[in-house]
Amino acid sequence: MTDHPLRRLCDSELDESFAQCPRYDKHELSADQIEQIVEKAAKRGVEMAREDFYKGVGESVVSKWFIFIGMATVALYAYLRSKNII
Repeated sequence: MTDHPLRRLCDSELDESFAQCPRYDKHELSADQIEQIVEKAAKRGVEMAREDFYKGVGESVVSKWFIFIGMATVALYAYLRSKNII
């Protein structure tokens, strides 16, 4: 590859298929392409935030459910013990 003044300094980090393009430093995005990229990134960001939220809420609900089951078990044991059933 020939050295071009506008080429990036970190050519080794680029994807090989993209770096082989002789004019990769000249690619310009249209306003529509930029808008599509922004929309796609925003949509993915919302999806990731929603997944994290549901994961956090799910863990909280499950944790509280186990606490409730444990308390109910202890209460049932104490009740049965007080009635001399156990």
